[in-house]
Amino acid sequence: MRQEKTKNAADGGGDINSPKHRKAAKARLLIAAAVCLCLFIIVPVISKIYTASHYVTTFYREESSLLSEDLRIVFIADTHGRVYGGGGDELLSDISFLEPDLIILGGDMISRDDKDISPVLGLCSRLTEIAPVYGVLGNHESERIYHLGDDKLTDKIADTGVILLRNEDMIVSAGNDTVRLVGVEGTEAGVDLYGVRQRLDEMNFGGGVYTVMIAHIPVLFREKLMPYDFDLGLAGHVHGGIVRLPFIGGLYSYEEGLFPRFSRGKYTLDNGADLIVSGGMGDSGWPPRINNMPELVVIDIVRI
Repeated sequence: MRQEKTKNAADGGGDINSPKHRKAAKARLLIAAAVCLCLFIIVPVISKIYTASHYVTTFYREESSLLSEDLRIVFIADTHGRVYGGGGDELLSDISFLEPDLIILGGDMISRDDKDISPVLGLCSRLTEIAPVYGVLGNHESERIYHLGDDKLTDKIADTGVILLRNEDMIVSAGNDTVRLVGVEGTEAGVDLYGVRQRLDEMNFGGGVYTVMIAHIPVLFREKLMPYDFDLGLAGHVHGGIVRLPFIGGLYSYEEGLFPRFSRGKYTLDNGADLIVSGGMGDSGWPPRINNMPELVVIDIVRI
């Protein structure tokens, strides 16, 4: 036995500096490099290409005794200039087929630095031919207005027929019913700094009218908006957490960091209302979506 061990060592079997071991180490390094290449370059590039032209439609069900008949809302958030198809034909066809009573835009329809926003304005105009369209501004539109001096942006959006709710509420017709839409813009800090809370306090919530609260950034609902009496919250902004991990959910959001509470889906708030967070329909730079398809949201509010 002792002679056999000596012989194996002499052959290089136990010597980490032997050609055999160096070759094996090089092979392992190449495999590791290939795996990293797939994970960090090839998969993201393929995902970005695929999600640029594909999306899923997610249906949610809500119930209410405040309506006389069922109500369907199509919710679109975070297109970031992406309209799908020539002039938005693909998206418009899908939405028309859904026959919504209301279309709601959740902000970031364009990106801060977009040079040509005419495709999105054209999409908005054609959406108004399907159903009444209401919306809020996202952080990208706000940055264009307040940091880049695009003071005509809201007029351009209004010219399409979209009605923006800028920290205000409105009673609107939907089918044979009326609903209250409340639109909130800005950040958590902005709610307190710029008079948003005062305007919310002056609104007449409740009163037997189904109320939808719309805010681009979902964390606003965690502390700033839960004191108010609304039936459904709608938000976007976080793009589904960018990367979605199996059994865990979204990986990251700017406001909440790693593993955010709000990334995509339906959440029940402490005030009993449901919050639906859209995964968004576009991207705003890098990193791309991984395991996280762009999403068109459809909400059916069923009378009970």
